[in-house]
Amino acid sequence: MLARCTKKESKIYYVDHATTSELRKKYANEKVPIDEIVTVDYALHNKTLAEVTKGKKFYYIIASHVIEHVPDTIRWLQDILDILNENGKLSLVIPDKRYTFDINRNVSRTADVIGSYIDKLLKPNSSMMFDFAKEYIKDVDSRKIWQGEIINFTKINHRYNLSESLEMTKMNM
Repeated sequence: MLARCTKKESKIYYVDHATTSELRKKYANEKVPIDEIVTVDYALHNKTLAEVTKGKKFYYIIASHVIEHVPDTIRWLQDILDILNENGKLSLVIPDKRYTFDINRNVSRTADVIGSYIDKLLKPNSSMMFDFAKEYIKDVDSRKIWQGEIINFTKINHRYNLSESLEMTKMNM
């Protein structure tokens, strides 16, 4: 079980792309424990961290399983720098895609990262969305993978078929 920083332990602020109620609605039909969704203090809604925190500075920022969802990595890191105190720390928890439902997804190329920065992406573009939807593998057992079991992921069930992947991509644009 992953350790979680809570408001009971310290002065903590949670940031997400949407409000708590929006997240609960979004994940209502998913395998997500709705009651464990934290109370979001700052909802980005395609704004920068500095905009939503209104210039507040932080000593420590933890981004757990976030960077892989950020459409513009360079600007996101610059954004963190804008709200981090001079001697502040950034701690990233980055999942290894080889052990997740993302195993078949394309690896971001330098050109993708630079292109997202130049295009000033605030949300994933259609290529990113389609790659996510089409390559999402259903029911990945990361424990078996970590134990060395060889799994042929090209023959595993995709969560979304081609039509669903296209529709999801269109809906998010």
